[in-house]
Amino acid sequence: MKVLTGALRAGFLAAIVAATVLSAASASGQTTATAPRPVTLILDLGPDAPVDAERLRDAIARELGAPVVWRRNADGGTLVVRQAGARVIVSFDGPDGRHDGRSILLLGDPAQAQGDIVLLAGNVARDQAAQFEPPPRPVTPAVPPAAAPPGPTPPPLPCDATGPRLAAAIDFVPWLGVSTVDQGRSIRRFSLGALGALSGGVQGLAVSGLVDLDRGPLCGLQLSGIASVAADARGVQVGGTVSVARSFSGVQLGGVVSSSGSDSNGIQIATVNVVAGRLTGAQIGAVNVAGMGLRGVQIGAVNYSSDADLQLGAININASGRFLVDAWANAEMGLLLAGVKHGGRHYHWIYALGTRAADTARPWAALGLGAHLTPAARAYVDLDLIDELQLVFPSSSTLTNLYEARAVIGYRLAPQLSVFAGPTYNVLVAAPSARAGAPGYATELATSSSTVFQAWPGLTLGVEGL
Repeated sequence: MKVLTGALRAGFLAAIVAATVLSAASASGQTTATAPRPVTLILDLGPDAPVDAERLRDAIARELGAPVVWRRNADGGTLVVRQAGARVIVSFDGPDGRHDGRSILLLGDPAQAQGDIVLLAGNVARDQAAQFEPPPRPVTPAVPPAAAPPGPTPPPLPCDATGPRLAAAIDFVPWLGVSTVDQGRSIRRFSLGALGALSGGVQGLAVSGLVDLDRGPLCGLQLSGIASVAADARGVQVGGTVSVARSFSGVQLGGVVSSSGSDSNGIQIATVNVVAGRLTGAQIGAVNVAGMGLRGVQIGAVNYSSDADLQLGAININASGRFLVDAWANAEMGLLLAGVKHGGRHYHWIYALGTRAADTARPWAALGLGAHLTPAARAYVDLDLIDELQLVFPSSSTLTNLYEARAVIGYRLAPQLSVFAGPTYNVLVAAPSARAGAPGYATELATSSSTVFQAWPGLTLGVEGL
């Protein structure tokens, strides 16, 4: 009996030990299975973004409850935070291949900007990654809602506008001719104005000696000696002095002014070009204005846009672009320059003044154009072409120019401070008696009695901030 009792006790103890081991193993397995997987974070923010990269990473990790790492292809997916003008786009690619993304306005306050990005990153990631939230509770299928009533019928396209139509009509001036009868309400295939014409729109050709007025859409070609005016222009609008449209899609030409009141697509060419809305295309003129932004290029003496892909001119203003103060030295010449760098996300203009320590009486001015690349959150690459001109050189009628091409690598030490350095290639054009500090190893490309051309490789070092 004692033997049997001892065997029962031993069996009971063994069962307890086995149950404990199995329970621990099961708990360990569950912990491993539910442990959050690391998430890759990729930052593509502008140098003026009011966000610290490391603080942002730590805050996102706390929000997700998962490790957030810089290395690529982490098991938990990839979170990308990218700046696009005045907005930040946050997207998440989950480990199962699904993708989601949203955007918000980037505020100037660092704390508010970081908080907004963190909240958006948490929402986007949780929408796509099950490991960041508990499994959803089963819900009773809801009764499908009743079908919504059909919405209002969209308005017809400009070229599909309805109304009375005429194959051809002639006016002497607006309201004198066919427009006297129809009050300028008819849509014309062909409209002719001796001095001017008035119509309800043109779907074809409109020609007037001085002024052509179309109350409705222009779908075709409108020509006038002084002013062409249309509600919506789809095609080509040409005014000897002024071309005006509420919006246009195509080409708008004005001798003095081309103007559009809302979003437009195409090319504007005039002395002064104005689009109050957003333009997708190009503006070519002495003064170009795109009030709500430009997806394209502006070419002129003065260019203004709230946001532009590219501006080519003497004065270029991008209201939401980069504006930085630069100072740099061309080491082999002893030339020191300081100025501003201004432009869009991936381009900039450089305006600077400087001097050589060995010749302070003759100042220098610089004008440059460059491309801006951002391969990493803190690093950037600038590819610049700069014309550096010596302003005063009384002993010769030949201007002293230094043409410089450079490729610099910059590193952002703080949100508003960077350092950069890189190689340069320089071509000096100067009088033989004034080589403006060319180094002794410079190669002479050509020479004449009035001008010498020299070239050499060099090095530039600088700082950038605001």
